[in-house]
Amino acid sequence: MSVGVGSAAERPTGGLDVIERTKRKLIESAQSQLEPGEQVREVMIAQTIISPWLLLLTWLLWVFAKQRVVFATDRNIYVFERSLWSNKVQGLLGKYALGSVRVEKQGSGLAIADQEKLYPYLGWAATRDRIVALAAG
Repeated sequence: MSVGVGSAAERPTGGLDVIERTKRKLIESAQSQLEPGEQVREVMIAQTIISPWLLLLTWLLWVFAKQRVVFATDRNIYVFERSLWSNKVQGLLGKYALGSVRVEKQGSGLAIADQEKLYPYLGWAATRDRIVALAAG
């Protein structure tokens, strides 16, 4: 169930540690909805509607963006709703076997099957690229 980029000795401190802690909390909250024995390979926090770069202009736009979490496992891609105020997944919006649907980078966003276009949070773009690579096999 480990997700990460290198050992603790290889990672810089600061933002990456926050991202790794957030990933662990999200994985814990989704564990009961994953298949038995399934291994999470990558996690991405995202939102719909608007790029996070534009959200810097006004926090009011945040209200309209739906919060999402994307998991890439060794078997599936999952899309969950996410609470804005906690690192917990809520409802499952989609589950797709690896290689069964389109998963691609589109500009600054991510397109998964028939889901709304998702925009990774600032600092999470590399996770989007790893999810696209994992989905391709």
